[in-house]
Amino acid sequence: MTVVKEGKPRRCVVVGKTNVGKTLFALNFAESLGAESVVLRREDSGGGGYRISYSPEGARRELVSSEPHRTLSPQAIVVEIRAGKVRREVTVVDTPGLGDHIDERPEVRQGMAAALRVVYDADLVLHLVDASQVGKATAKEAPGEVDYQLARFSRFKPGYVILANKMDLSASEAGLKTLRQLFPGEYIIPISALRSSGFDEVKAFVRRHL
Repeated sequence: MTVVKEGKPRRCVVVGKTNVGKTLFALNFAESLGAESVVLRREDSGGGGYRISYSPEGARRELVSSEPHRTLSPQAIVVEIRAGKVRREVTVVDTPGLGDHIDERPEVRQGMAAALRVVYDADLVLHLVDASQVGKATAKEAPGEVDYQLARFSRFKPGYVILANKMDLSASEAGLKTLRQLFPGEYIIPISALRSSGFDEVKAFVRRHL
């Protein structure tokens, strides 16, 4: 079978609150698409940028952290995905974590602003939510106003989906049920970024929107 490479790369943006698992998801999802190495493109505040190359395991060691706001600028991973006889490039963009309140640190505020700009330009939006924290009012990771705003804006994109992450945790089943009530009518896929579960459904969603 001849596979034809076509078109401009689609921008698939991974967005959500801080510590919901965006970076781990972006790296493991890119690897599940066949990426044997991870070449990150980062943009700096002056409009320039640079590239860093990692192995998938090295990227996870270096970039994934339980520390809030570890990611302070958008970082892009370019991979190829097949849809029938067509092979297309997809740019998976990991973004800084968002929050419901204005942070006092300028670097965090700049990161959040950069994340919103990337969402504005996105073709597909993968909106991560920590399913284990749904309904916990005091948890920073619990869905809040910024998540509702993201859903309202992103549903007009060519592709938008909510990824209910951390389904490997016991509290997440109840959280998923509540999440479906909080976001009625939205397409929600339960996943575990840690275990790469639910990724087949996410890949099918991405292929449909190439």
